[in-house]
Amino acid sequence: MLLLCAGGARVGLAASSPTNRQIRAAIERILEEEGGYEDLCAVSRMDLNQAGNEAVIFTFLAGVHGSQVRVLTWQGGAERLLFSGGSDTPNTDVVKVDGLPAIVLEHSTYEPSYVDGQRTQELSVWDGKAFTHQPADDCLLKEDTITEKGQQYRVSTAEHCLPKREPIASLACDLPSDSHEGGSEESPLPVQNPHP
Repeated sequence: MLLLCAGGARVGLAASSPTNRQIRAAIERILEEEGGYEDLCAVSRMDLNQAGNEAVIFTFLAGVHGSQVRVLTWQGGAERLLFSGGSDTPNTDVVKVDGLPAIVLEHSTYEPSYVDGQRTQELSVWDGKAFTHQPADDCLLKEDTITEKGQQYRVSTAEHCLPKREPIASLACDLPSDSHEGGSEESPLPVQNPHP
């Protein structure tokens, strides 16, 4: 985004790190808009381009079986949406692939039922400017049955999927306030460097 100053000079808005208050407000607004569940919401912070511009990535459940993901940054104090997507399963995730942040959207055929439908993971990897879907990296999950305390359960696994997906740490979305002694803004949500 650019601003025009007197005399027509163009000035770019500087990237900025969001406060917990800004993050919290964005999460609450989006959860309200999407009918999401705060108690099943996770948030991560990372510097996507190693340039001090922190992105906030959060996932949340919405609807009976669906889940959503949003990636936000702030420039000059203004919120900017980098990615918005959803799955028809509750298994939307944020991972690292080859050291880069990636978003996993899981889809089910729902045939013959929700539980028994084949599931596919769709991968969108950070390319330095955007999260880009990589169709060659989509993966059909393997179905397996496990027995636990005499009960059999079906599970879908992605262990065979390539490229390998590594977890990214996250916290619950109910972030504490920014106010600390002396009025400083200190984040309990560490900024991660996803790059090797």
